[in-house]
Amino acid sequence: MILISTIIVSGMNIIMGYCGQFMLAQAALYGIGAYTSALLATKLGLSFWICLPLAIVVTAIAGLLISLPCLKVKGHYLAIVSLGLAVVIHEAMVNLVDLTNGPGGIIRIPPPSLFGMSLDTDHRYYYLLLVLTILSILFVKGILESRVGRAFIAIRESYTAAEAMGINHRFYKIIAFILSASYAGLAGSLYAHLIKFVSPDSFGLEELLLEIAMLLVGGIGTLAGPILGATVLSFGYEYLRALKGLQMVVYGLMILFFVIFIPQGLVTIKDRVLAFRRGS
Repeated sequence: MILISTIIVSGMNIIMGYCGQFMLAQAALYGIGAYTSALLATKLGLSFWICLPLAIVVTAIAGLLISLPCLKVKGHYLAIVSLGLAVVIHEAMVNLVDLTNGPGGIIRIPPPSLFGMSLDTDHRYYYLLLVLTILSILFVKGILESRVGRAFIAIRESYTAAEAMGINHRFYKIIAFILSASYAGLAGSLYAHLIKFVSPDSFGLEELLLEIAMLLVGGIGTLAGPILGATVLSFGYEYLRALKGLQMVVYGLMILFFVIFIPQGLVTIKDRVLAFRRGS
């Protein structure tokens, strides 16, 4: 789950951290990827290796469609519009019973197989996830070192300056939406075949808030931020299960601690330690 969270938060980091667009539809896009893969596998009997790329393509198209109304607004208006679209998608998952089975979700999603070996255990599935997570991170790194990545950062810093440099901010924002959605689709497909069950409850507001918390805690606009945020908050969530009724209270306080006392994220801890040593 840490690896899946790293993928989806890395996608969120593209649109929010690098391009500076406060888009709140990532959890819904995550759900689109999961449902696409689940439906193709259970209703059409397609292989995981066909479901995975198709889930990415379908979610990328959804990201493109979401970007069109979002391009007309900025700032907190963008957040409201994208959140509204996310609610529409979530309600579609609940109410399109003939397609999604509504709140009951989709069960018996088959695990992937590789060279005739079924990846039906956590141990086997882990290595597939590890490889895809590493490739996802390397792809983000490649984007940042390219012209597209430099355009994203220019748009984040200043629309006016970006336009003065001849950067078509509308075009590059659409690219950011598509890339971010593609990562959500990848994560959703992997989640569906890992858990073997999907339902609307897994892709609602709680999931969105957790993704945002992971990005902020790890360090927004940094390559390592999604990895650190997903690791720390996922471990924290699991270990706090022992507190039962107080789990979410303590978990929320933990997130507040990180955001208040380490506002630039966990990626800055090394620099803080070095600065403290030089000061002492």
